Amino acid sequence: MADIQLPQAFITQMETLLGNDYTAFESALLRPSRRSIRLHPHKWPQPMGLTQVPWYKNGYWLDEEATVTYDPLFHAGTYYVQEASSMFLAQLLEACIKDKEELTVLDLCAAPGGKSTLICDVLDEKHLLISNEVIKTRVNILDENLLKWGYNNVIVTHNDPADFDRLGTFFDIIVVDAPCSGEGMFRKDPAAINEWDTAHVDLCCSRQRRILSDIWQVLKPGGIIIYSTCTFNRKENEENMRWMQEQYQAEGIELNIPAFEGVETGNENGIHFYRFYPHKVTGEGFFASVIRKPESAAWTNHTGKREKWSKDRKVQQKQTIPEITKTILTKEDAYVFLHKEEFRCFAQTFKDALEQISMCLKIYRAGTPLGTLKGKDFLPDIAVAMSIHLNKELFTCIELSYEEAIKYLSKEDFVLAQESSGWNIMCYKGVPLGWIKAMPNRFNNYFPSEWRIRNQWDGVSKRFMIGE
Repeated sequence: MADIQLPQAFITQMETLLGNDYTAFESALLRPSRRSIRLHPHKWPQPMGLTQVPWYKNGYWLDEEATVTYDPLFHAGTYYVQEASSMFLAQLLEACIKDKEELTVLDLCAAPGGKSTLICDVLDEKHLLISNEVIKTRVNILDENLLKWGYNNVIVTHNDPADFDRLGTFFDIIVVDAPCSGEGMFRKDPAAINEWDTAHVDLCCSRQRRILSDIWQVLKPGGIIIYSTCTFNRKENEENMRWMQEQYQAEGIELNIPAFEGVETGNENGIHFYRFYPHKVTGEGFFASVIRKPESAAWTNHTGKREKWSKDRKVQQKQTIPEITKTILTKEDAYVFLHKEEFRCFAQTFKDALEQISMCLKIYRAGTPLGTLKGKDFLPDIAVAMSIHLNKELFTCIELSYEEAIKYLSKEDFVLAQESSGWNIMCYKGVPLGWIKAMPNRFNNYFPSEWRIRNQWDGVSKRFMIGE
């Protein structure tokens, strides 16, 4: 990073913002960033002797830069590589949902899934998360990461923020991690420096205000927006919050959150905010603020006219639901239904919400895909193996060595010492990786081809292994 060249307009902006702290800030940009991970609280709850991120109990910094590609437990969804500063969302969300019942939460700009999986960890499964991504090419990776994280209370959608207006007043909390000029990522992504100029900042600010305006109508009176960016300038941060105050009478909220060393806090006209700078915390640039819609705001009704997911009901009545789908997950309030030849499981509590959302938005996935019927044979979905509700008692779990696990995840041929006929779960250190179907003298590997490890380890680069 020694050859980093910052635009003069950016330097001037930051000198104005930071004053005497600017020199320390610029020096921090020349130091390498530190990688961090977030453990899955249900799949790998034990810490591994790593340094903990102060503002999130399951966040840890890695001691050195290393690839996670060749750690089977990464592919099993036991941890997620996430920038440490952004984990502060957990503090904000926990303070907002305290003592609240059955909330409906929207993660508006969700790909690749770091914040949505974090939201899942914070929410109880009595709360519903809608995880949305605007850009079509990014929905797949969002869905993959959420499937690996294994929660059932999630609907993945692919919609522009303006589309949500059809839902009417619907959400209790909306998380807007807004697309921004990315100033906070300069040392992680030097290419972002070349894309930066003041015109781009202005463009981002306009886009952020459009996004906030579009989703304000679907926020319930008294509902909360958690707004964040990974940029430093005031225009995309404090000034956007002030604009929401002036345009929509948004109210500031002072949350009961502990003070953390290096995290700057402020209050402008009742709007509270949090700032992360790389010279003050071990993390990248991050800004967050929380605003509330007045209780006196009006409610609106939904105007969606898309076909309901329940349009399959006649087909479902003709199709016998396999008994295994009723027990394959250990969920007491399971609602099993057929959609486009795939059996799915969702909480009965969210059935009405699913119907309303399906009439208004483009749903990519809802709940947990269970599998499909091929003749009389039930083919379980990878999502079942990844689920935190997997009923392991129904299947034989085969513990793999490291070499076997890597070959399984790469979809390479290998020989198993033991296997039971039919469907088996492949595990590594007790954590499910996926399915095989065993037959006499061979087995079929049902790990998704699009998820496979594509390149072999070079034998030189450092590997991170959480289980070692």
